[in-house]
Amino acid sequence: MDIYYTSQAIISGHPHQAGSLPNIPAHEIERVVQAEIMAFCKDDARLQPWLQNETLQNQETLLKAGHDLHFEAPDQERLFFKSLIRRVELSDKSITIELSSNALIPVLRGKMNGKPPVDAGQPIMLMRPIKLAATKNGSKVVVGSMASGKNTQLLKAIARSFLWNEQLLSGEKRTMQDIATGESISSTTYIARVMRLRFLAPDIIESILEGTQPADWTVEKLFAIQSTNWQEQRIALGLM
Repeated sequence: MDIYYTSQAIISGHPHQAGSLPNIPAHEIERVVQAEIMAFCKDDARLQPWLQNETLQNQETLLKAGHDLHFEAPDQERLFFKSLIRRVELSDKSITIELSSNALIPVLRGKMNGKPPVDAGQPIMLMRPIKLAATKNGSKVVVGSMASGKNTQLLKAIARSFLWNEQLLSGEKRTMQDIATGESISSTTYIARVMRLRFLAPDIIESILEGTQPADWTVEKLFAIQSTNWQEQRIALGLM
């Protein structure tokens, strides 16, 4: 994502206190950062205060855009995060993410230039507790408060996966394009990705339905699982 990462110990002029922070793999940081930003965009209570200068109709449109947020290609995902993130700061106990409030609305409207925002407006600050676990290749970020409760976006995706499959089997819908048209979704690629979720291991689906899944699980993270092997799925989600 080419995010600007900083360590609070290094900023403060005490690099010896940074400990294992410089050794954290970038993809581990990005995993937590992306999950926290996606959770923010899909949470009406957290997002709406930043939309108050918009008309009520525009607010509803933007909140829906946050709820429906998904990426059909890696390049689109990179553009989204690069256009929104101003800075990410690490400490041994938390990750603090600074987003551009001026870039938020354009990004939700799909206007992404892929350039790090430099505006001087009031930043949107997100903070996520973490703990670190040592690995052979460096320290791995483990998100604090792993039990996240029921995630409406995950529940919606799982429900849609089985519903859309049933619609095709019953003949109610003849093609994925019929489903996309009925749901006002522009791409059948997204329909196919959602429908693959029904092949997830029963315990993975059960944890989502019960709200006991890890806090960093997102629909995009489930989409990234290509294997239908249940053990490989559990490994990909960090359950083994």
